[in-house]
Amino acid sequence: MVKKSILGAILFLLPLVNIAQQIGLANSNYSTTNAVILNPSKSADPKMNFDMTLLGFNFFAKNNYALIPKDNFKLSEIANVQPIEDFIEEKKYGFHLELDVMLPSFSKAINEYGFGTFVRARAMVNGYNMPSHLMRFFWWGFGYQEQHDNQYQAGDFMIKSMSWLEVGANASRIAYQFNNHQVTAGVNVKRLFGIHNAGMYFSDSDYKVSDDSINIYLLNGNFGYAMPNTAGELPGKGWGMDIGFTYKRTIKPVNRYIPFNKFSSCEQRRYDYKIGVSFLDIGGIKFKNNAVNRTFDDASTIWRDYRTTELSSLEGFEDEITSRFGDELTSVNEFRAALPTSIVLEIDKRFRNFFFLNTTGLLNIRRRSNLGVSRLGFFALTPRFEFNKFEAAFPITLYGYNPPSLGFMLKGGGFFIGSNNFIPFVLNMNVWGSDVYLGFKYSIASNKSCKPMVEERDNWWCPSCENDKKKKRR
Repeated sequence: MVKKSILGAILFLLPLVNIAQQIGLANSNYSTTNAVILNPSKSADPKMNFDMTLLGFNFFAKNNYALIPKDNFKLSEIANVQPIEDFIEEKKYGFHLELDVMLPSFSKAINEYGFGTFVRARAMVNGYNMPSHLMRFFWWGFGYQEQHDNQYQAGDFMIKSMSWLEVGANASRIAYQFNNHQVTAGVNVKRLFGIHNAGMYFSDSDYKVSDDSINIYLLNGNFGYAMPNTAGELPGKGWGMDIGFTYKRTIKPVNRYIPFNKFSSCEQRRYDYKIGVSFLDIGGIKFKNNAVNRTFDDASTIWRDYRTTELSSLEGFEDEITSRFGDELTSVNEFRAALPTSIVLEIDKRFRNFFFLNTTGLLNIRRRSNLGVSRLGFFALTPRFEFNKFEAAFPITLYGYNPPSLGFMLKGGGFFIGSNNFIPFVLNMNVWGSDVYLGFKYSIASNKSCKPMVEERDNWWCPSCENDKKKKRR
């Protein structure tokens, strides 16, 4: 009961606070600090001359194993999730959780250049290719008697988790512009501080569980972890990088265009459409303080009286493995965990001055035997409305496990809030996960030299303001 309540809280309670895939906000032309996380080239020729995220909380969770049934959904019962009853033996199951907290970060545009800094705390948990029998034992424990005395094979599955702090710098510039064509390029360079890592990957396993023992006939794979030591010293450090490019087909020529400059009449060049491609989270963290990595090569053992074994920590679990497998293990006290490398393709089309339609796809690059974590791939179609002081977006997102979901994003007055999947909480539907993201921003539309020209030329909130200003000047 305790295990189910904890798992339920992780899968469903935490996502009510945050989300990691901020579709809608990351596509915005007005939120540069969020946009450069998806594509670092977006800080060159942005809509806002200065953009700052004061604080942002982002968390995401999806799974295809446990749910809150639609007939019984109550917020008071959110921790009492239930596993699905109709397991398909040939089907693989998984889960994905992702936390991303952005601390004060800024982005500034100067002529054809863009630069900024950001600080993020990130954490991910992945479970992939979990067979149905292993998921039952994961949920009910090895005391689940309905699966006792049957021999099972579970190959090529993994459970991985990692948390880290990253301090990064963004730089970009307009690399090319001629007639109605503009190309921007950018990079994020990140110093990484590993907080923890714990994971396992098994390419082949053969086992049987009974009332008093677990017989492991064959085991190939690896298990590792790294944690802060008793003095609080973090176990790992590393470097990471994001690279991005954006092509814009502009409405007016950009031959000698300089953003936020009187030479270009302080007028921004609108685009008909833009196409962006980026390579995210290139690099990794080397864990070498209080770290272990155990490799199993055709290993086997019998774990007798497993019900009486108390495993209260990773260190205890590792000691149990070492004592049972002994010489069949290959051990090292350091390892490198890769970042969740992925490729993003984005197409953004303008239909009116305020209406856009965006398509974004993310493809993860998963390293099976490496103890690094992975993102969850997705494809999103997002209608978006942008005004000077208000934005709204409604992403339709397709993830690997679940049917498409409908979300929203609202931004105004320096505050943003959104969700990629709010329909189950409005309609009578099964809940496989949920998410809400929120945060606070501060932005300045133009620089000091251009501000008077911009204010006089463009004020959609008050069409008569220009005449009022002229009257006041008289």
